[in-house]
Amino acid sequence: MKDANTAGTTAGRDLHALDSMNNKLAIQLADKILRKQKDLYCAKALKGLALLRSGKTAESETIMVEIMEAKPADDPTLQAMTICYREMQKPEMIPCIYEMALKQNPKNEELYSHLFMAYVRIGDYKKQQQVAMNLYKLFSKNPYYFWAVMSIVMQGIMASEEKLGKTMLFPLAEKMVEKFINEGKIEAEAEVHLYLMILEKLGCYEKALGVLRSDLAAKLISYMDEREEKEAIYLTKLCKWHEANIAFKKLILRRPDQWSYYQSYLTSAFSLIKQNWKPVDESEELPDYSLEMIDKFLASVVEAEQTKEKRSCRGPYLAQLELEKLCSQECIHCDSRQSSTSSVYLLIEYFKRFGDKHCCFWDLEPYLHLNLPEILDKEKFVEALRNALPSVSDEDPESSHVCKVLLWLSFTEVTRLMLRRMNIELISRHLGFHCSLSCDEKIALSKEYMKQHKDGLVYGQSLLPTELQYSDGFAQLASHLLLEVNYESGNTDMNWHLLIMLESALKASPSNHQLKLLLMKVYCSMGAVSPCLALFEGLEIKHIEQDVVGYTLTRYVEALGHFEAASSVYLTTLKFFYGNQKNTPEHIIAAYKYGSFEKIPEFIDLKRRLDLSLHFATVNYENMLLDVFTKANSLSDVQSHFDEKSLLDKCSVEKYWMKDLKDNRDLKILQTWDVPERQLSKEQQLRCEEQEVSWSVFKCLLFGLYS
Repeated sequence: MKDANTAGTTAGRDLHALDSMNNKLAIQLADKILRKQKDLYCAKALKGLALLRSGKTAESETIMVEIMEAKPADDPTLQAMTICYREMQKPEMIPCIYEMALKQNPKNEELYSHLFMAYVRIGDYKKQQQVAMNLYKLFSKNPYYFWAVMSIVMQGIMASEEKLGKTMLFPLAEKMVEKFINEGKIEAEAEVHLYLMILEKLGCYEKALGVLRSDLAAKLISYMDEREEKEAIYLTKLCKWHEANIAFKKLILRRPDQWSYYQSYLTSAFSLIKQNWKPVDESEELPDYSLEMIDKFLASVVEAEQTKEKRSCRGPYLAQLELEKLCSQECIHCDSRQSSTSSVYLLIEYFKRFGDKHCCFWDLEPYLHLNLPEILDKEKFVEALRNALPSVSDEDPESSHVCKVLLWLSFTEVTRLMLRRMNIELISRHLGFHCSLSCDEKIALSKEYMKQHKDGLVYGQSLLPTELQYSDGFAQLASHLLLEVNYESGNTDMNWHLLIMLESALKASPSNHQLKLLLMKVYCSMGAVSPCLALFEGLEIKHIEQDVVGYTLTRYVEALGHFEAASSVYLTTLKFFYGNQKNTPEHIIAAYKYGSFEKIPEFIDLKRRLDLSLHFATVNYENMLLDVFTKANSLSDVQSHFDEKSLLDKCSVEKYWMKDLKDNRDLKILQTWDVPERQLSKEQQLRCEEQEVSWSVFKCLLFGLYS
């Protein structure tokens, strides 16, 4: 008894040592236990885990084989073995553990649950289905039954042939759920969600509407207006435009700032217009089937927003602009419409109401070129925006400095006025006003912008370091102008001015990632990687952002000769991707446990996108090449390195590279506010992706040559 208590205490210390990453101590404590109790397999498993974390993989595998041969069934040992196999990247061994334990205890609910989750980790949906049905037969609990249903759904989603899912698997899942509905056994919201998901996969939207209009819909309580929103979406799928239009009108009145409602409302309304739809019975509730009716409805929503005491929502105002855009695209016009609804008028009205918001430019960008084809129209439009500003002073009406309004405006009014001016400058740049400037004029304008930036810093002194300065946009505009001067003059004379400007602006606004990205761009153009490393670290890139913006550093660090730094950056990047492969199954397991079935395909799709990431492939091959070149002293060293590491197995060129790899990079991460003609086009992005893929294939072929 005393030995057992001592062993338990020592095992607890062993676990604490593992949690503290003190692997050496964990091995010593495990050995101490095993000297007294040779057959304590939990201690053996913990020792195997400590050895694995110490880099002694072969010894760890030997211990795990010994434990497997002993066929333990106690939960602590099984859990320790599960962790060990997970960290070995051998999740396929975990089901074997629990199958072995279940043979000794065939009616243990917890072991069955662990076995189901083990199959979830490796994506064996057929086995999941079998285990879940066994669980339900033994314990008659609804979640187990719906685990089986979801496993069938996943078989259909992942089937190599879409027809298999449509004709066999999804109908089977549908029948299984309907059996429960007919027997009155539906208990939870997750079960209704799964049924709707199956009907969506089958395209049975009429039946899905029936579910939403039945007693089952009462269980949909987690999300506001979920039933009404799904009903409107299903009506759209069925092309029942008049009913869909009415449904989305009601949703808009409930939540007037939900942009997706306006998009669907306009889609349904324009579909009715194209069909020349007319009501059969005027007494019924009518949809909006003409431009006049759409105008009237949107105007009523805007009017309702204006009467509210709180600040208006942006959605109704943007919906009016979206209507103008659709009319232009579809060439649908009506002479009876009021002139006050013209795009220019709506743009100006929107600016008057929301011009002091940072989002103003991005809200208006899709509509700025609608009715402004000529430069004269653009000049008049910008002048109208300037006239919408409060006048600065009678003595100097042309002044644009914030300090001129200090005496007669409050702090809030000053910052709002500054943001309005900044948005006007952003709009002017997007409309092409900077394109016609000479290099000297761009330099002069950049100085003016930096003056406005400096003036604006006075009003941001109380801001936290995590908040952006009100006038940061002026510094960004000035930087882009000087970058254009460099490009047009064919030299880098402006680089030092850029560095001074940007470092000064970043000091005042240390959390502005756009300033950091601009600085990285300038430093990399000068071959200075060390500052880039610090700036990249300051971006605090987390999780998925590694795949989206990591390329801003990885593409330069090795090319500019910083091999040690490159190795560190590559390993950090790869750690995220390999961590995703290990952790995503745990998210899927959690989704099964909590009934979030609709999230399971999303997690699997995310894992696939990251596994096939172009950035992942690029960094992986760069890291392998760097490892070879920095450690090999001769050709024979290179060849032996390839033989030892089996690198060729990792880079087969038999994959359909052009088809499979996913480019998840955000190539537009840097805000430029350029005219559309100068922005990165889809064709250019596709060409960039193709070149990156070809470069990866070339590196694979290099590996073959070296070996």
